[in-house]
Amino acid sequence: MKKFSRRASARPAELLESALTHFYVSGFSATKIEQVAISAGVTVGTVYRYFPSKESLYHAVIESHLDSSWCRGREIAEAYGSMTAREVIAMLLARWAAVLREPGPRRVAVLVFREAPLFPDAAELYESELLTKGRLAFERAIRHGIDRGEFPLLPIEATARTLLGAVLERVIWQETFGDAAPEVAEEGDLIDLLVRGIPKLDTPIQNRAPIQLTDSPVESAESVSSHVPGLRITTLRPPGSR
Repeated sequence: MKKFSRRASARPAELLESALTHFYVSGFSATKIEQVAISAGVTVGTVYRYFPSKESLYHAVIESHLDSSWCRGREIAEAYGSMTAREVIAMLLARWAAVLREPGPRRVAVLVFREAPLFPDAAELYESELLTKGRLAFERAIRHGIDRGEFPLLPIEATARTLLGAVLERVIWQETFGDAAPEVAEEGDLIDLLVRGIPKLDTPIQNRAPIQLTDSPVESAESVSSHVPGLRITTLRPPGSR
């Protein structure tokens, strides 16, 4: 009796694993419930006992891989007292990359992108439960860097999305094009590139003169350059406009 109970309790996870494999290899539309059942070693009726439809099975597969613990916890919290903001960001990037090395989360990420037109609600769930929480963790690290004078004023949300998305894009690129794809940066090289690419604070923020943007194309660019060394902003006008 105990053996049967343990076996029955394991069935949902086995079904989800089987479904993920078939959805990933064949796509949602081409996958048949019969295939999922055979791979899991159960009958079709057993599949429907736990999941009333193939759509509900797909949603359950996505929901089973929305663990955002990689971007929180004691290690992250303690890092703010012992690491620079760049080091915190590097740690977050490494943890996010480690998640996407795991077969389940990696395949689910690919599925979400592939099937987004058919399941926009699943894509929205993935974004809100995993990507948004990750983005907020990066935003906290970026704000920390700005507050402690390590970074200049940055578009915080856009920068956080870029950091999070670069690691995910590498996975999608590899999974989409496979061996035929041009070589992409190694994981460690990508993380190093992303972290080193965050601007440094050349002069204290409080000592910088405010940047005034006007409609005059060349004159405003010269005046801005005089306030911020190395920065040149040019306003372009359509041909013939005055």
